[in-house]
Amino acid sequence: MGVASVFETVIYEGGVYKADEMRDLVEDLGGFVLSEHQMQLEVHMVLAVPVDDLDVIERKAEELLGEIRRMPLAGTEIAVVGMSLARHHMPHPVCDIAEYLRRHGAKSNVIGLARGYGRELAQLRTREKRLLEEHDLVIFVVGNFKDCIEKYKLPLVRRIERVPVVVVGGPEEIDADDVVYVGGIGRKPYRFRKGREITKLDEIVDVVSKIIEERRQELAEDPPVVPPMVVKDRINRELKIEERFTSPMPITLQLDGLRVKAPYDEWADRVAEVEVFGWKLREIADIRRSEMDDHILVKIRPKSAVTG
Repeated sequence: MGVASVFETVIYEGGVYKADEMRDLVEDLGGFVLSEHQMQLEVHMVLAVPVDDLDVIERKAEELLGEIRRMPLAGTEIAVVGMSLARHHMPHPVCDIAEYLRRHGAKSNVIGLARGYGRELAQLRTREKRLLEEHDLVIFVVGNFKDCIEKYKLPLVRRIERVPVVVVGGPEEIDADDVVYVGGIGRKPYRFRKGREITKLDEIVDVVSKIIEERRQELAEDPPVVPPMVVKDRINRELKIEERFTSPMPITLQLDGLRVKAPYDEWADRVAEVEVFGWKLREIADIRRSEMDDHILVKIRPKSAVTG
């Protein structure tokens, strides 16, 4: 049974003229066109390309007078968490951070906690913990008061154990060596537009990108037996998920799996029977009900657990 190469996700931006040559080259190399958008005379493609052939793609882009940009957060799903859905806990920085992550390739989900507000009353419910740990990384956006963050919010943050966490808040620094923290954000009642504010968003992306890259390196030691984008392609070819469902990104990639935004009871068995490189998906992945909207969560087993 063949196992696919390691892929890197990039953006190709160029003219519509001869764009089919780029598309054909990617497919000939064993890669995938994950999405494609045409805007007047320009085309915007998100490509999954075998790492060993990336230089071939870059030369072709240069020949077509286009540009290849790397996407450090492509193929990840990140939760951006506010302490509640109230106006004073869900201000503009939460949305700005989520949008900025999307621009760098991530699928970001904005989540408000049910009981994250206050001091002594602040809680992280068990179901919320499970939901957040379905993501590749979690960003908690907290407030401006250092005492509140250190004494009451960090205990909530530390309950997330299975995935990396980044905390974003108002104080420039906090006393917590075990937490990745980015200061200088806090609550702001307006969108981030000024230079120093955009620089702060860049800092968050840099911190998150570093953590994601470390996670990729860990997975590379014993990678998923089949790359998630290959599984996505097979599911979509057999079940036509992206044609049947109108959710944003009906099949969302993760570092070690994917989320299928289809009702679990109706579609889980069909997803489990999809064939990938001679395996049924149920033979190489754990398929379970997601805590998010009854979606299907697929976690691909590492190579060592399947091939020995």
